[in-house]
Order: sequence, then structure tokens, then C-alpha cells
Amino acid sequence: MEGYGYPQVTEQAKRKILGENLLKLHGMDVDETRQKLAEAS
Repeated sequence: MEGYGYPQVTEQAKRKILGENLLKLHGMDVDETRQKLAEAS
């Protein structure tokens, strides 16, 4: 970060990069998937 001037990656950014974008690429609804996961646990 310091050497290249990139901002710190926040938890929200990590969720989008690692989860939400992947779901969208596969045509899945983020909120619906989140609800299914909550019900399963």
C-alpha cells in the first residue's frame, strides 16, 4: 500500500471483490444468497 499508493482494502471492498462480484458474474442474487445462507446455519 505505502510503496504503491493504494488505499487500504476495507472489509466492504473484500466482500465485493471476493463474494458479491462473483455471485453477480454467475447470475445469482446477492441478497437471496445471503438469506439462504442465514437460513442454513
